Amino acid sequence: MGSNTLMSAAIGGAGIRPFAPGRSIDELWVDPAGSNNYGLKSLSLDRPLATITRAIALAESTAGIYNRSAVIHVAPGEYREFVDVTKPDIAIIGSSGRYPGRTRIVGDGATARATMRVLTGNLRGFTLANVLVETGFPGTTSLAVPAIFLETSDTAELGANSTDEHFLLDNVMVISDGTPNAGLLLGGATMGRVQNSTFAGCEHGVVFAGSANNNPTDIRFHNIDFYNNTTADVATSSATPPTVTLGSVGGMDSIIWSDTNFCDVGGTPVTNYINLVGAQVNGSFFNCRFNRAVSDGTLTLLPVGVNIIASYDVNGHVNIVGA
Repeated sequence: MGSNTLMSAAIGGAGIRPFAPGRSIDELWVDPAGSNNYGLKSLSLDRPLATITRAIALAESTAGIYNRSAVIHVAPGEYREFVDVTKPDIAIIGSSGRYPGRTRIVGDGATARATMRVLTGNLRGFTLANVLVETGFPGTTSLAVPAIFLETSDTAELGANSTDEHFLLDNVMVISDGTPNAGLLLGGATMGRVQNSTFAGCEHGVVFAGSANNNPTDIRFHNIDFYNNTTADVATSSATPPTVTLGSVGGMDSIIWSDTNFCDVGGTPVTNYINLVGAQVNGSFFNCRFNRAVSDGTLTLLPVGVNIIASYDVNGHVNIVGA
């Protein structure tokens, strides 16, 4: 079976289509038992690299190019490394299919920084799928930092592709011990999609942050599960990332949630399911389910311009808040 066929099976079989038809693909293979970490590119499963970081370093740069993407196939196992995405059009795909817990990226258990970061200017075309991300490896206490941090981006990054989706997270899990300050921190990220994912056991599940000229816009969340987060499932931060402090973010536009479950499963339930502050427009939570009654708004802090519609809590309410 050729590498392109394997790539199609790994990506297409999981329902992920991050690449436009006709794009050329630069493929690399990673396995924690790999012995090729200082060699040339790994062009097959026979000579895998040992780290995701090395694969990113070897991936062809796509700066200014819109017809090439790098796919990094990540074998099941535990990766004790920090992953910095320093190039656009990078896809990191766990090869265990719909079982993300088998491919774990866990940091080093000691250094206070996000386990996975997409650095400024490199969010275009980023794909992350079929992996679990933590801020400490099993047997250690997790760290109070984000598990995944998408740094500030802006529409200039998209260039001629400004109408395309910017990034995709699919079948991603962050399941921790209540310590990480965010499962996913979006620092001004724009034009993306997060789907089929779980954020659990964090201080905050998904956090939006930004600046006066660059705020999260045009992001779709679909089929997300939240549970055992201690302060908020969805929140805005007034602090400069990667610090998280609940507060106002102005200018957020078109953040849409659908088919999302807000659950309390053991432990201390969240203070607020939703804690959004600041000027926001066209935001909605549609067909969502809440584990506690939220019709009185006490577990949801929503600015004008954000609604909870066609959704249900334990009392069966529809069009709960703002609609």
